[in-house]
Amino acid sequence: ARYDAKVARRAQHEALAYILGHQEFYGLGFLVDRRVLIPRHETETLAQIALERAKHKSPSVIVDIGTGSGALALALAHYLPHARVIATDISRDALDLARSNAQRLNLAARVEFVESDLLERVDESFDLLVANLPYIPRARFDQLPLEIRAFEPRRAFDGGEDGLDVCRRLRATATVR
Repeated sequence: ARYDAKVARRAQHEALAYILGHQEFYGLGFLVDRRVLIPRHETETLAQIALERAKHKSPSVIVDIGTGSGALALALAHYLPHARVIATDISRDALDLARSNAQRLNLAARVEFVESDLLERVDESFDLLVANLPYIPRARFDQLPLEIRAFEPRRAFDGGEDGLDVCRRLRATATVR
């Protein structure tokens, strides 16, 4: 019966990661569900760039904006054991899942989770800022594959009219610091 239920979910175009409740990211396993965007292989490139930049700063404070499942923040914490990571998200539900992932990966002591719109509630200086922000223009959302638009949080994709609204807001906030 459980197998049939999972097959039925996939037949409705639900992503396999949600059905299994798990997604690999940068060599680590993460719990995922419909509260968060599924971590994608393309974001591993961002992790790789951040790891290269952070290697030369020790100890460092890293801020991950829009952490979702915590994949990026927790991968950085895992591979940079002397770094301290602050992971923010506007969604309390997403942060709950990210905290669960931190517990599972034994990283909870090194990652602080903050419910915040961008940098609004980050009160300290940092050495590195990473963010995988919404970048899809609003008018293009309905053209995304059904498994994305029907199941993943729209807020994680909707970048406003031209796709750059959230990026511009972060830039304005970050330059004021």
